[in-house]
Amino acid sequence: MMTPTSKKRRADSELTAPPSPKRSRSEKRTSLQTSPPRRRSAGPTVRQTSALATTSSVGASLDKAVTNPETDPLLRRIQSGITYTTSQHGLNLPTAQTTRFHISTTKPSSLAALNLLRAHSTLISSSPSFETHELGVHRPDWVGQGILPGVHDAQWWVGRSAAEVKAGPWAYEGDVRRAEAVLKGLETKRERG
Repeated sequence: MMTPTSKKRRADSELTAPPSPKRSRSEKRTSLQTSPPRRRSAGPTVRQTSALATTSSVGASLDKAVTNPETDPLLRRIQSGITYTTSQHGLNLPTAQTTRFHISTTKPSSLAALNLLRAHSTLISSSPSFETHELGVHRPDWVGQGILPGVHDAQWWVGRSAAEVKAGPWAYEGDVRRAEAVLKGLETKRERG
């Protein structure tokens, strides 16, 4: 059985406030209790959702961080993305590519990365154990994981011949020659048929 709040025992050091007096519904407010009239602006209120409009710099955010950005590749990548995105917005250019950061909220080592992302990126999703943020990054992106670590450019085929595209982004000269032969054979077959 629950006891009312007024009958609970309090510690000696705990401060208690006197209960607020209740007004009956029939009582009217006095002139001191009335709130001032609210003014509406002429246009709709615009809420800036972009954290890039904030005046805090990346360096100031990193000063508060516990982890050193020179030694942490994740912080370097986030800082690079923030610098790129702010420069693109400053030039009124769109960001060419974005990436998503899936960061654990339970690790103390990821606190600095989370603070930077919360201040400068778009929150995609969150839960008690992780947050996913999206941030603009330079088009050529260094990827250290996977089968082929290195620079991964999302538009690697731009400016390449059909044989180079068929051979793939990491093809050797022999692979390109083989792809040229295959494409030439397909063209010959198409002309005959």
